[in-house]
Amino acid sequence: MSETIDPEQWKNAFKKELERIYKHTSHQRPDSVFFGGGTPSIMPPSITEFILSTIEALWGHSNNIEITLEANPITCSEKVFSDFKSAGINRISLGVQSLNDTLLAFLGRQHNRQIAISAIKSALKIFDNVSYDIIYALPQQSLKSWRHDLQEIISFAPNHISLYQLTIEQQTPFAHAVKKGDWTPMEENLQAKMLRMTWQMLTGWGFDNYEISNFARDNRHCVHNSIYWQYDDFIGVGPGAHGRITIDDTKYSTKSFRAPQKWLQTAQEHSAIQEFMPLSTTSVIQEYLLMALRVKEGIYWEKLETLGRKNRHDLINMKQLSFFSRSGFLVIRANGFSLTEKARLITDALAKELAL
Repeated sequence: MSETIDPEQWKNAFKKELERIYKHTSHQRPDSVFFGGGTPSIMPPSITEFILSTIEALWGHSNNIEITLEANPITCSEKVFSDFKSAGINRISLGVQSLNDTLLAFLGRQHNRQIAISAIKSALKIFDNVSYDIIYALPQQSLKSWRHDLQEIISFAPNHISLYQLTIEQQTPFAHAVKKGDWTPMEENLQAKMLRMTWQMLTGWGFDNYEISNFARDNRHCVHNSIYWQYDDFIGVGPGAHGRITIDDTKYSTKSFRAPQKWLQTAQEHSAIQEFMPLSTTSVIQEYLLMALRVKEGIYWEKLETLGRKNRHDLINMKQLSFFSRSGFLVIRANGFSLTEKARLITDALAKELAL
């Protein structure tokens, strides 16, 4: 947030936008609030507190609501975390990415190892629910070096850890560098070995691998992200925010203006949602398969049929389902189906094959 911007403008914009969305969702009650995207930890805690009080005044919420702040280590200190806790935050998702200076430089991160460790220690002093975001399967890593790095990360005792393999998105600096031959992505077989080793190590340390890339212990599963994976409704408010809300049995995709100034100016006058699009039954089922197959519980027939408003036989490819079951890629239960461990490496491909 620019220092030249009046925080009161942002409070006013968030309040008006929340009030507009409330008209469509007044029958629901939030189980989580997630401050993410960019670097929300540079936001004045007073704005965080104002947003949370507005949410509570409109919807109310449960006593054990999860309220997460994504934090960039370079913006963190014990005082910053203390101020955010006072504002209502009860969970921190810390963008550690790595504790290796060489890898952090490769990823283009502003912080270094010591800054990351300092942020971790500060977070653990203030909060009892802390998650780390880590990126691995980088070109410079080997199985041995990643084992060492992961052991050190876990030594800082997180409740939750999100581990993402490096992916090369088109039209990004990484993609251009690969095309130029500056570096070569990790070979797929090594990525697979690294992924399996990661699962084995973390489950051995008592973590529940409840989602492909997410691990929790002491039942500290991320409530907010679980809403995505279970394909429940979520409201997206703020620059570039996306949402999925159900109105009269129709699921809508929402997308807000991305540019902060555009969003701010628009939200003070009228809705800053740029796209408000009804999703087809086909799109809804495809999204549900893609999201829910990532978690251990997988797909529930009842939810599938509620979302699709049809019988399961008219919503997914039952022949493919039977074939994947015989091939050992999934387990069919009385109330649904879920993927086996070996299928986790090809989740997206299987989901697309199952959709009609």
